[in-house]
Amino acid sequence: MATAPVHMPELVRATSARQVRLICGIILFAYVVSHFLNHALGNISVDAMEVGVYYHTLFWQFLPVAIVFYTAALTHMGLGIYALYQRRQFRWRTVEPLQLVLGLSIPALVMGHVIGVRLGYTLYDHQKLYPQELYLFFVAAPGRLWQMTILLLIAWVHGCIGIFFWLRLKPFFTRAAPYLLAAAVLIPTLALLGIYQGGRSVAIESDDGEWRTHNLTRRQVGTVAEGNTLDRIAGGLTHRLFRSAGTGAGGTRRAGLARAARRHDRAVLRQRQDGAGPQGSLGAGSEPAPQRAACQHLRRPRPLLDLPHPHHRRS
Repeated sequence: MATAPVHMPELVRATSARQVRLICGIILFAYVVSHFLNHALGNISVDAMEVGVYYHTLFWQFLPVAIVFYTAALTHMGLGIYALYQRRQFRWRTVEPLQLVLGLSIPALVMGHVIGVRLGYTLYDHQKLYPQELYLFFVAAPGRLWQMTILLLIAWVHGCIGIFFWLRLKPFFTRAAPYLLAAAVLIPTLALLGIYQGGRSVAIESDDGEWRTHNLTRRQVGTVAEGNTLDRIAGGLTHRLFRSAGTGAGGTRRAGLARAARRHDRAVLRQRQDGAGPQGSLGAGSEPAPQRAACQHLRRPRPLLDLPHPHHRRS
């Protein structure tokens, strides 16, 4: 027991921001998988979806789990923006900017769903479950179905890219890759088919007055005024999120260029002080020539950015 406080600072120092972001991403991806499997129950019936969502919410809304989940969501998003800020080069591979764009678009796309379900429950005590949401997507506002489909695909692709980067260097990845690929294709396919089957069933049953009386009460879907209020809140937050993301991206790029310029200036100054600059030897005259050449090679700054100087004009 006495050695635990000694090792804890070492553990904290050894944990990088990338590792924290990975752990948070795994937690979020576990939630996405659980949600997708719940959607897949629509291939059986809407009642099966309601039974599944009962256990889904029972676990994820359990207070300790909910605290971990929301903390992981905020931390993952914050560290993603921080990773963008810390990048030294903008010449990325194809998958990296794709994962970044997909990840940053998820909060904006999910805003309407979160506001409609969670904030509607908090403000107006709405009890929206699968029948009410499927009625909204397939009968009341079919246009929102495409937004939700895009959100599901973006969240899944973003998570799969992160899992791939995590597991690709593991020794078992070669053997597990075919099974992981099958799961990566089957789970979203079954989820989308489940949503379609459940929505088609709700669209047919919605013609029955008894079904409407039982599933479209004020407590379940709210009033028109309440729905308009929630839509305005979601629209305002989404607009601010997009504006903040655009401003932050521009500021991040400018800050990255400024950091690169400062590092370059410090490297050049260090070279001149060590005798590697064009002015000759200033402090390393006693070193042998081969050793000075080796030091000059080691101290040469790395190429920073393949971007033109802001005052450079193309001929």
